[in-house]
Amino acid sequence: MKKLIIPFIIILFLFFTFLGNLSIFSDRVSAWSSYSTEDEIFAVLSVSGLYMIFGSLILFFVLKAFRLNQYNLSEEI
Repeated sequence: MKKLIIPFIIILFLFFTFLGNLSIFSDRVSAWSSYSTEDEIFAVLSVSGLYMIFGSLILFFVLKAFRLNQYNLSEEI
């Protein structure tokens, strides 16, 4: 169960980041043009895909370091 917490947090990060980007895209860009829902999803993924990959990698390493730090602190006590 503890091994699944980091992937779960990363999936939540990706999901909410995608929803936020989709909301901003549909409010600012799609409102002025005729985009279908599929076009909106593709546009958001193509523009923010790299950002979401790097963000999830940074989040992974930060969570991994935090978890390792907690493990080392609990060993000392």
